[in-house]
Amino acid sequence: MASSTTPSHNNKKKSSTYPDALIVEPLRPPHKQTLILLHGRGSNASSFAPPLLATILPSPFPSSSSKHPFQQHLPHTKFIFPTASKRRALSFKRSVITQWFDYYTPLTLETATKREEAMYPGLRETSLMLHRLLEREVREVGGRNVVLGGLSQGCAAALVAGLLWRGEALGAVVGLCGWLPLAGRLMEVLEERSGDGDEISFGGEEEKEEEEEEDDDDDDDSDGGGNIEKGGPVDVNTPALRGIKFLEDELDFPPCLPPPPSSSSSSHPTAPPQQTPVFLAHGSLDEKVPIDVGMQGRDCLRALGTGTEWMEEEGQGHWYSGKMLERLIGFLEERRVVEVGRGHSVDAVSEDLDDDGKGAEENG
Repeated sequence: MASSTTPSHNNKKKSSTYPDALIVEPLRPPHKQTLILLHGRGSNASSFAPPLLATILPSPFPSSSSKHPFQQHLPHTKFIFPTASKRRALSFKRSVITQWFDYYTPLTLETATKREEAMYPGLRETSLMLHRLLEREVREVGGRNVVLGGLSQGCAAALVAGLLWRGEALGAVVGLCGWLPLAGRLMEVLEERSGDGDEISFGGEEEKEEEEEEDDDDDDDSDGGGNIEKGGPVDVNTPALRGIKFLEDELDFPPCLPPPPSSSSSSHPTAPPQQTPVFLAHGSLDEKVPIDVGMQGRDCLRALGTGTEWMEEEGQGHWYSGKMLERLIGFLEERRVVEVGRGHSVDAVSEDLDDDGKGAEENG
């Protein structure tokens, strides 16, 4: 189960409490992939998970006309549904609601920067909590088999946590009907010209000095992520790293979380966030997160160097749809992140469940 309390990197900052995550074990062993999915503002895992997993989708294979729930298309996948902590909401007369971070509503391009400092504590704490979850699942199945995502505000929180992640490259970050917080200011940072010679250190000064002393030993290290992994200096002129440094500074986020301990860490170095693909889907008639707000996040992520796929569904409002989930599965399968049942395997899972008279095990 997920830790209920977010460890704080700064003793002066109060940490929020997160309820235990809802864990839905794979329908069939072995466990090959993990999807961590975040609910929207004011919701919780127990309300969000069941209808999502039960959404009926057509078979991804032309030879089959059968339809099955979303979960049955991913039989070897563990689903983890965290629940947000309770926070006071500026837009609801400071009422206490479940939310990953606070923000001003209604959300538009014009209001996205209003009172944005209210977002910072929640984004910081939620990212730290999600990184603990990611570390655990990466140890279990490897980074390329772990996906982080969410709906609406859950999408926003997942995108920020994904950009700040310092472990192995993930299989993907996915978002439905959401946006990227601080996207407007991030774009401004990306357009700025950095001063000559500026560097970002992703490790402490002690690590940096040790690396300089052993510089001769590192001459043969040509891995693209080697300097980041070892805490060496990185050219701040790289747009992605300028953006990440901006996020770290604004959120007072630890400048370097150590990579998850793993027996395979030597072959899977810490990866820059642009190595993780992103999938975003949005409805053209979204009334809560207008599509132009979502598109701003898309453009920002692409400017950061991430491979971001965008799906716009005509006539869809502020909720996920079967078409979005279908494309999400296709996106993950094309990148070999998830294994979708071949032939009649989805039907076989359905028959097994009918015979057993039960579904997935849930631990809340």
